[in-house]
Amino acid sequence: MRNFFRIAALLLLGGGWCLAPKPSFGSEARVDSAGGLTTLMTDETTDLSFFMDGNPAGLVLLDHKDRADLSGQWFYSIAEPSAVGSVQQTLSTLPRLSEPNSFHYEGVMVFPEPGWAVQVGGDFLASQGQPIFTNDTYTLSQYRGLLRTAYDLGPVALGLELLTTQSDQHFDPGLFDPPALGGPYFGLQSGSSGQDQTVIRGGFVTTFPEKPADDQGRWQAGGYVGAQLGSSTETQDLSLFTLGSSAFPISRTMNLVDHYTFDPEIRYEVPGRFILRFSYIMTYWDQDFSQTVPAGTPLLTSIASFRATQFRSMNANGEFKVMEPLSDKETLKIGGSLASYTNDTDLLNPDQSLYDSQNKQWINATLGVGLESLYDYLYGIQFKTQNYLHDVPSTNNTDNNSPADFDSYQLAVGGEKWLSSNWAFRLGLIVETDIYGQGSHLQTLNTTVTAGVGYESLFWKADLKMVAGQTVDINDSSNTSTQTGAQLAGTLFL
Repeated sequence: MRNFFRIAALLLLGGGWCLAPKPSFGSEARVDSAGGLTTLMTDETTDLSFFMDGNPAGLVLLDHKDRADLSGQWFYSIAEPSAVGSVQQTLSTLPRLSEPNSFHYEGVMVFPEPGWAVQVGGDFLASQGQPIFTNDTYTLSQYRGLLRTAYDLGPVALGLELLTTQSDQHFDPGLFDPPALGGPYFGLQSGSSGQDQTVIRGGFVTTFPEKPADDQGRWQAGGYVGAQLGSSTETQDLSLFTLGSSAFPISRTMNLVDHYTFDPEIRYEVPGRFILRFSYIMTYWDQDFSQTVPAGTPLLTSIASFRATQFRSMNANGEFKVMEPLSDKETLKIGGSLASYTNDTDLLNPDQSLYDSQNKQWINATLGVGLESLYDYLYGIQFKTQNYLHDVPSTNNTDNNSPADFDSYQLAVGGEKWLSSNWAFRLGLIVETDIYGQGSHLQTLNTTVTAGVGYESLFWKADLKMVAGQTVDINDSSNTSTQTGAQLAGTLFL
């Protein structure tokens, strides 16, 4: 009955009520509309909570407000001169395309009983014209479903989630890259693949002191463990041909096994003044490979299943936010992060001897500073960089999608202005330069303008984001690409 009267009031009054307390701020679309100032903006999606780090136990520690979240976005890019993969288009209900593997504020979250929290959600991702290897493009369709629950025992909160993912790819006709098949170039007449994966993850969070005062500093420690249930087999069915030959079928399977993720983390917070968080994510997985071709197929043979790939990665991450009041209304905000990432990939022969080894290490850093007057304005500037520390490229040309060196530098300025107690306007400008390779390198300049509006009422909120950008090859200005996109995200408080 309570929800009935809330929804009835929303329909009759158009959500125009502005009653205290105000609901929480907007979604990822709000932050991205203002130039992606993730280090500065006070937002439920950038508060450095364990929930945002993927710990399911963090669900029960959120604001206990039943809600339903939905996002939809479209992104389009076209490059000149026209080439393979020069036109790309994406449709998705993911809140943030730059984080396709995360699952945050999506679907329905309810807190049915004291200490309990449940989340049910799903999303899809459809991308066309995406490059695979160097001479091929494909269309991807991905569907995910999630069930997450958590319980607060007092001294410790426990969480459990089940995430299932279905991915289907359809390969466009063209050239198929040689490293994928271990031979010369093959023509691809048609092809498709499908893969299902189910992952279970359990986490915990403990807070001390157990029941701190509202303005008292508190520590949180926790972590999660994730594992794949069973195997995850990708099956590829291809129709290939060589020069002067008729098309022949080939079937390949890549079976992902022994997939594990571990993440210990710790956090310290003085509410409204300071947040500091450290995490260390470790991932391990192996992949088996097999190949079946008809007898007499030129240059290719059938291969029995064998352990083909061994992968391991480590990600150490530290983040902080400082909120220093300058007056009764204005707050100085400083935020930043420093993260290092390392991965090692070993490719094996059927006899389990080492065929190739790849090692990559890079470091990411962000720093932002800005001023905020709550529900009046926020503006700031943020710097972001990514630099390779070490990269041992593949010796057998099996990693041609990854440059031997990559550095990126980004400067973003933006903010938001509240036009009334319900409406806000956001604007941002992002300038980024990317440098690929050493010595004779490729350098691009990317400029992006973001803009959006947001609306908040007692029962619902919505954020609209618009994006327009251009990428220019510094060494050859005729090589350009343009990007445009839009996103609409909404939340209904139940």
